Amino acid sequence: MLTLVGAASIGGLTTAAPADASPAAAGQYGPPPPPPPSQPGFTTVVTSVTVCPDGGVVGPAVVDGASVEVDVPPGTFSTCVQITIFEGDLAVIRGAVFTGFTAVTAIGVEATRNGADISGTFAHPLTLIVDDSGITAASIATTWNGVSLLPYPDATATAGEMQIVFDTDPDFAVLTPASEEEPVPVTG
Repeated sequence: MLTLVGAASIGGLTTAAPADASPAAAGQYGPPPPPPPSQPGFTTVVTSVTVCPDGGVVGPAVVDGASVEVDVPPGTFSTCVQITIFEGDLAVIRGAVFTGFTAVTAIGVEATRNGADISGTFAHPLTLIVDDSGITAASIATTWNGVSLLPYPDATATAGEMQIVFDTDPDFAVLTPASEEEPVPVTG
């Protein structure tokens, strides 16, 4: 008889660890479980900074050629946290870009405490500032849900800059309208 000490569900399948869960014994019961899922396209760490209750600025850092920084107001966190800026994979994001737009940059922001994600909303919203010459007043912010881009309403764009206000860990893509001008043929 096999005694189970715990079971976990992974993608609809239930796996169980044997009563003797030593590494040698566990290796005899099949391959290891798959790695935990991650957000596709937002895996490259650009910078990671400790921010304490007095607030601070993370960056500027360069993401996809754009200058980005995250402003953290005082009192947002009650203890010191780690704020990490990720670069998104534009090859992944481009496949999800809205018709008529092009991706300028893809940026992920994560707040952790002692290595664990901070759940819920932050005490005060943070502001992500993105400076890039490809941003226009008609540019939009979108958020990546792991599968597709969704419009993100709390953003303001001006020529060369976008400010995005958020209060949870987001993954963003900044989109700008694709040029509608026809190329002018060169005659010689």
